[in-house]
Parts: sequence; C-alpha cells; structure tokens
Amino acid sequence: MSISAGFSAVAYCLTTGSRATWGTETAGVHVGAAPGSLVEMKCVRDLTIPLEMGEADITTRGDKGNMITLPTLLKCSVDISAIWNTADPVVLALLSAFVQRKTIPIAFLDRPSTEDGATGTWADYVVTKWEKGEALAEGQTAKFTVKPGPSLVPPEVVRVGDDD
Repeated sequence: MSISAGFSAVAYCLTTGSRATWGTETAGVHVGAAPGSLVEMKCVRDLTIPLEMGEADITTRGDKGNMITLPTLLKCSVDISAIWNTADPVVLALLSAFVQRKTIPIAFLDRPSTEDGATGTWADYVVTKWEKGEALAEGQTAKFTVKPGPSLVPPEVVRVGDDD
C-alpha cells in the first residue's frame, strides 16, 4: 500500500559510525537496502519535513508578460518534537550534536526501513535549535530543528529496495 498514516513514519539515526550513500541513484532517488546500523528514534512524537526549492527569476521581455522561474537550491529544515528523556541515547545524541556543533546522520522514512518502498530523506544533519518544554500539566518535551550539514555525502532522497 502506498498511502501511510503519520504513525507509520519512522525516524532513524546513526549513533556510531559515519553515513554512506544509500544505494544506486535512479532519477534522483537513491535505491538500496537501509543501513543495518540505524537506530530508531522512538522518542519522536511529531515531525515536519518541509522540502523547499529556491527560485531564480529568469523572466525576459520575450516571455510576453509571464514570469519564468528557474529552480535553484533545495532547502530542508526538519522540526522534531520528542519526549525529554535523558536516559534515551537518541535525545542525548541530538543534544550532543547541538552542543558540540557536530553532524548526526538521520533518515526520515514514511514507514519502517525493513519494508520495500519505504521512502524519505537521508543526510548528515546539524541541530540548529533546541527548545525544552516544561508545561505544567504535560510531560517534558524537547524540540529540535535539524538542517543538512557539512558532509562528504550529499543529502539524498532514498527508497528501500533492490538497487539493481
């Protein structure tokens, strides 16, 4: 089935090792098996993954009054809402990446990484914002904003499946 509920989506990170390309690139999507060392980010409650393309206005008088746009840089900024738990290695990895100004490899998939067809993004992210919530009648939460950071492997759109 290609339609999934939000609770089917899964976020993963690497807490050890470094990120490599997901697989063979076909039409801009890297297809292959998910890395075996991914750790599910079970502390995540909600996340938003806006992908946005920059724009360049390349309109000329010959376009007869129509604005013509050229896509430029792809921008991604992911907001992660999590339960604050200092015993959770994922919370600690995100906090550590923020404080140390280091990258953390993360995959955001629409379903588990063991399922063929799972699709999402895979990049080395930097944590650019950490916000701790302490509402009186709620559990403590943390909100992290992550954006692609410096890496030897560019950010990828990925899909789990055979790469041949």
